[in-house]
Amino acid sequence: MRSTAVTASVFLLSISCCASRVLGQAEAEAFGAKQAAEFIQRYCIDCHAGTDGEAGIDLSSFSVPQLEQESVLKDYAELWQNMARRVKDSGMPPEGSDQPEFAARMEFVDWVGQELHRVVCGLGIRPAPARLRRMNRSEYAGTIRDLLEIQINAAEGLPDDGAGGGRL
Repeated sequence: MRSTAVTASVFLLSISCCASRVLGQAEAEAFGAKQAAEFIQRYCIDCHAGTDGEAGIDLSSFSVPQLEQESVLKDYAELWQNMARRVKDSGMPPEGSDQPEFAARMEFVDWVGQELHRVVCGLGIRPAPARLRRMNRSEYAGTIRDLLEIQINAAEGLPDDGAGGGRL
């Protein structure tokens, strides 16, 4: 009898955890262009509207229909990145202004990041892998000296630079 009660409570607990996780995802997905426009309207427009906006930034034209267009994000990608960084670091809105809750900040920042990622991926831009290059003798000696903190001439036992016949 007791094992049945334990099994039932474990089952109910797992269902409630799954349900809360699904509800949490639905709430996170609910933040979109409308909520971003409301965030900008509530926390940014007072200082960043019109041609005389602070730092020369005019956000008054970023309405819901515009935020749903990829061109707004694509054409102003650097502005959006800076906005997300400043909002995340609590640099904006400035002290003395109406401040968003931490969750609202993070939702806005996440939305900006997701939208920029979506736009960039839609353009077919893919980062290239880092290029590997061979260190020359003096770079290798300096690296060994810095890593091991010992004074040796590590380049002494290596072939001369360019002695590999063009092969790595």
